[in-house]
Amino acid sequence: MIGDDLAGQRGPLFDPAFYRRVIKPRQKALVQHIKRQTTAKIWYHTCGACSVYIPELIDNGVDIVNPVQIGLEGMEPASLKAQFGSRICFWGGGIDAQHVLPFASPAEVREHVRANMAVFKPGGGYVFNNVHNIQHGVPPENIVALFDAAYELGFYE
Repeated sequence: MIGDDLAGQRGPLFDPAFYRRVIKPRQKALVQHIKRQTTAKIWYHTCGACSVYIPELIDNGVDIVNPVQIGLEGMEPASLKAQFGSRICFWGGGIDAQHVLPFASPAEVREHVRANMAVFKPGGGYVFNNVHNIQHGVPPENIVALFDAAYELGFYE
């Protein structure tokens, strides 16, 4: 696991050209060094609306991105899966932990999980998780609904 937040709630934290010029060469060298030394899969953490960086992370050799902060611009599950689903594993994106999990009904939570899994799961390359940590104030019924829906739909055959 490596990572640094490249994006915030509204998009990149800095100009993507700066990333490509200054940060990417160093990240790529690190990832490639690890891959030369091991058979490890590279799990990269970056929060936020990071879709602009996903092609760069794939080029660096990253295998897994986490979290998948759906609900932000450019982070729509269907678009992410269509663009990158065959080249990177999405670890997260099971439910929007900011807007849905704390405020929806248990039935809405279950439906949100079902809809996201229906997008991310086909063809593999998906590990169920909510977007990020479960925050204070989330109704326990919603946490149960989240995991019940995941267990109901979450296994590959």
